[in-house]
Amino acid sequence: MLMVFVAPATAACGETIDLREQEATTVPVEEATSVETPVPSDGTLDELLPILVESWRGLDQRVIDEEAAGPMARIEQIWSLAEPQLRAEHPATLFGYQQAVDLARSAVDRRRPADASKGYRLVIELTDDLLTR
Repeated sequence: MLMVFVAPATAACGETIDLREQEATTVPVEEATSVETPVPSDGTLDELLPILVESWRGLDQRVIDEEAAGPMARIEQIWSLAEPQLRAEHPATLFGYQQAVDLARSAVDRRRPADASKGYRLVIELTDDLLTR
């Protein structure tokens, strides 16, 4: 004998919430600092890498807001100073940093904020490891 149980059609339905009626909220971009740290033209990795991390902070939101050109230019400036030092002093970390910078470029060029977030997490991890040696 085959038994079929049919539940009322409304049993699985929940309350419908119209988000258009709710007040819009915005989440502010976490500012790195109120005044940007100057980039030393002959800085050491101990000086440059924390500035790189600081400059990267909030890049994902800036990509969304289409305000990433300035921070990306700063990241490129710092990278141009740090890359030769990493190549000479810490070649094992060079690939990871290059990967992080490529993710930042991809984020800005292709409007991919997730790439900025991935690169930021990677650069934080690499910098913490390198500066605590």
